[in-house]
Amino acid sequence: MKRIRVIFVAAVALLSVVSCQEKALLEEFTDERSEIGLTVKGQDVFTFEENLCQIGYDDALRQFRVSDDMMTDYFILTVNDLPEIGYETTASLVYTTDDDLISMKGLNFKLVKMGHDGTMWFWNKKNSIGAVVRKL
Repeated sequence: MKRIRVIFVAAVALLSVVSCQEKALLEEFTDERSEIGLTVKGQDVFTFEENLCQIGYDDALRQFRVSDDMMTDYFILTVNDLPEIGYETTASLVYTTDDDLISMKGLNFKLVKMGHDGTMWFWNKKNSIGAVVRKL
């Protein structure tokens, strides 16, 4: 019985640590990230630089596109709908890394923040993915 109690306490402690890490990543994403870009597990995958990059938005597809001018590095976020702050939408995400093209479907993104200029902060809790995009 004592062994079960120790295992239970250890499991609760582990869940608390994981939950705190997820919360820290979300807070870092929303509080520190002001520019358009993509973050995966706390690492910047793409950062928009105005003089070297382009952004686009297709209202019919509800698709945000962000790329460098050469179109070698990019990410594309396609959402099923544009939710209000605090609500989720299902989305697909395609992005480049140094040596790969990553494609993910069926992701749940929550709109966690919105700027006056149409900038939107989307967060996927399960994979710790943050996308900052702008509706033009």
